[in-house]
Amino acid sequence: EHCYDANAEGHSPKDLEAGKKLACDTSAKVACGILYQTEDIPHFYERLIPRQNIKTTPVEEVAITDVSDLLKEFV
Repeated sequence: EHCYDANAEGHSPKDLEAGKKLACDTSAKVACGILYQTEDIPHFYERLIPRQNIKTTPVEEVAITDVSDLLKEFV
């Protein structure tokens, strides 16, 4: 009711200026969908310098740690 699919209504996600205009215009309804997309920019995670050359995912790197002894200091 308060939003609409901009892509279904003919919006081209290749047009940056049109995407900005849709994102800012919330007077009637909020535009949803892909407002801007380009293929020549690397994926977000590929641009993270700390993650470069790391083959594992952050979820794989999280270890289960027993913190019960640490909590005893505060109780």
